[in-house]
Amino acid sequence: MAQTQKLRMGMARSSSKTKEKELIKLAKRLAKNPLVVLPECTPDCDKDPFARVTRSLERIKEAAEDEELLKKLSKKGDPLARAVAGTILLKHAGKVPMLAVFRTPWGEASYAMRGKTTKERLVGVQNMDHPIWRLFSVIDIVKKKRVYVYSGKKKMVCTGRAPHPPKDFVDWDLRHLPYHLNRSGRIHSCKHLKAEEVEKGVAEGKAYLHLHWISADRVIALCEQCAGKENTPALLSRYMAGPRVIEDFEIDVRYRPVCGIEDCSQCQGEWGLERQDLKEYRKARLTDLELIQRGKKAFENSITGGGTTVYMAGGICYGKDRDAFIDSLRPDEIERAALEAALEAHDGSLITDGVTPGKILSILWEEHGKRALNAVTGDPELSEELIRGYDPSKTSVSSILHEGAKLIKIHAVLSTLPEYSSLPKDWEFADGVARSYRTGGKEEALKVADKHKNVSKALAWAFLRAIDASAGKEWMFNEIERELGNAVKEQARGLLQAESTDYHKALSELMRAVGSSSTEVEPSGKNR
Repeated sequence: MAQTQKLRMGMARSSSKTKEKELIKLAKRLAKNPLVVLPECTPDCDKDPFARVTRSLERIKEAAEDEELLKKLSKKGDPLARAVAGTILLKHAGKVPMLAVFRTPWGEASYAMRGKTTKERLVGVQNMDHPIWRLFSVIDIVKKKRVYVYSGKKKMVCTGRAPHPPKDFVDWDLRHLPYHLNRSGRIHSCKHLKAEEVEKGVAEGKAYLHLHWISADRVIALCEQCAGKENTPALLSRYMAGPRVIEDFEIDVRYRPVCGIEDCSQCQGEWGLERQDLKEYRKARLTDLELIQRGKKAFENSITGGGTTVYMAGGICYGKDRDAFIDSLRPDEIERAALEAALEAHDGSLITDGVTPGKILSILWEEHGKRALNAVTGDPELSEELIRGYDPSKTSVSSILHEGAKLIKIHAVLSTLPEYSSLPKDWEFADGVARSYRTGGKEEALKVADKHKNVSKALAWAFLRAIDASAGKEWMFNEIERELGNAVKEQARGLLQAESTDYHKALSELMRAVGSSSTEVEPSGKNR
């Protein structure tokens, strides 16, 4: 039982009828054989550490029906024997009106105050069928005699001054761990680790907790994905009491990434856990997962020391080969440009569990986001504007990069077209459809073409036919509008496909063909 946890008393509370019956039944059982509170000694016990209390319990057995004598025995002599005598008195009283509460990190235990002894012994005696609580009855003897006691499903076993847990106890204890472990010989591993990998000591690409239960010769291996907010040595040792229970576990975190390139020597050196992390874990102040994460950090520090640059993603190491690292992320053209710019500006190594361009860029974004956007847009002002409006909770880094690329493309396309200070309604509609088609294709053009209120219906139908989006919309146009639109659809298509230098000419020809009554319009800016 780990001795680093604080134990404290709770307030008294009324006894339930069920608990009262259980305690009285236990008292009758102890009256018949008080010795059941003691551990069985294995052949490893060269000297019985419980000999003195055994003699006291034998005397209590003889006095079990003598209430007055039991009262005397509950106030003097061996403290454990006093707890037993006091508990047997419940048989004579026939009732248990009040119970005290004993709180521990493993839960609460209730007990009746009887006799002149410690609360720990009363808790252990009166909860002798509980594998954790029963240990409290002998904890002082364990400390004094420096022996090891193991509390299993039905009984306690003492192995003397050396840790020698019985095999059935070991199997039972391991089954109580909150992990689904596969067993192969002496190795108990999670589903993501193979026994042969654990035996060799390396599972490439996976960080894992490696526990060697020395006296039981069992190995427990938990990967980062399976490890939780538990502390495995503390869980296993809660059913044990001894002078150096936690020291019976060799604790290590093992991690070796997969080499993603042929010549990668950076990640092959020796490393180990920080002494302070190991100390904190032994005291149950770190969880299994936290220790693994601390171990990975220690590994990362070991390979990046001395200014060495290392790129690693998802357990695969690419050494200092930045291009191989970027290739492994499978970025598109836009993401690649951003990654190259951000990593070139990044000072030092980059080690992450992420394996996507967006994940890597999100790590670099705060420091190098503007540089990454500039590489995509080539426009510092636009990049600054996008940075200011970026909300990471609503938009991914990849999305903002593609938005920047889209805006630059739109700007590049529109900058080659004529500028107009003002346009009549039909001209404005046609110009809007054509510009949307050039910057966003059929989908964007359709959004504008569908907004044909207060413009020529024939013109709207012509564009729907030109972009092959008229199906199902016939009911919105009368026969005359459709006929005229069909007649000018080629002019509409011509505007959509016209070169920038011919754009105004194509727009004018379409408007004349559709019969626009507006006067001739001239550009006010480019391509006049």
